[in-house]
Amino acid sequence: MSTELLQAVAASNEWWALGPEIILACAALGLLVMEMILPRKDHYAIPYLAMMVLALVLVTVGTYFYTGWQEEDLLFGG
Repeated sequence: MSTELLQAVAASNEWWALGPEIILACAALGLLVMEMILPRKDHYAIPYLAMMVLALVLVTVGTYFYTGWQEEDLLFGG
């Protein structure tokens, strides 16, 4: 498989449309690290931080849902 083919495939997609999934995955990994590093008495903050991240992603998706790809008919092959 040539790199030109992979570059053409990557250039044809709107990769920023994966932003919410990337944010959620990074937040989940961050929360797992927090659970391992923080002392047990500070674990009460982890669910609140998770809810804040989910709310932030929901607001972001709701705000920019139609503005980002109005010119594009299909994202990632439909």
